[in-house]
Parts: sequence; C-alpha cells; structure tokens
Amino acid sequence: MAATGVSVADSALAEYNAFKLSSNPGKYMLFKIEGGSVVVDKTSEDSDFSNFLGELRDDDCRYIVYKKTVEFDDGRSSEKLVFISWIPDTVKVKAKMLYAGSKDAVNRALTGIAFRKNVTDLSELTEEALVAECKKFN
Repeated sequence: MAATGVSVADSALAEYNAFKLSSNPGKYMLFKIEGGSVVVDKTSEDSDFSNFLGELRDDDCRYIVYKKTVEFDDGRSSEKLVFISWIPDTVKVKAKMLYAGSKDAVNRALTGIAFRKNVTDLSELTEEALVAECKKFN
C-alpha cells in the first residue's frame, strides 16, 4: 500500500498477470485510481499507436502497461512490457499528488516490466522513443 492509502486491487493484478502472457493478444492496459484502489480501466488489442495515444486525456491521470514488440538488428523479436505513468501538467494538483504518490506501490505490484516512463505531455511519448528504450533491454 502506498503512503496515499492506495493499493492495487486483486482483480487488477489478476488481469495484469493474464495480460502479460505472450499468448494474450492485448496491447495495452489502462489503470485508474477508484475508491482507494488501482483498478483496470480498459484493456485493448488495438496495436495502432495513435489510437492508444487517443485514450490519454489531458484532464485525467492513468497508469498504463503497454506491450511493445521490438525487432532487433539481428532479426530477433521480443515483447517488452512498458509501464507509463500518465500525469499531465493540466490536471488538478490533488490528482497529480495522488497518482505520483501511489506510483511506486503500483510499480512494485506489477512484475515483469522492462522499463518505466513518466509522461506529462503527449510530446514525450512517441513510438520511436519506446522502441529505442525497449532495445536497451534485449
């Protein structure tokens, strides 16, 4: 449990554990804080990155796990899980504090993440940047 009193719901952990299996066709999961728990807001199989970015609103925070398939120079491909903390500058301070203060507890609960990225503006989140980060963890 975080210092904010927020914990990850057991149902969210179960959904995440199923999502991270390579046989699962899901591409990303959105999590939100609701009633003192981190719960799954949405899971999508849509692999279009621009559609994913369209899910992120300027007036609301989310935690995201994005499943990215990366092709390496030697021909190998690998699937990496990326944790994204979406806390836009435009949200109210109370929401920013709640999500920022609860992020570490969520990070500890979600195992198997290749890397973590904090994002406050959509310009900080590009598919090319995610691929470059993923390639560091081959």
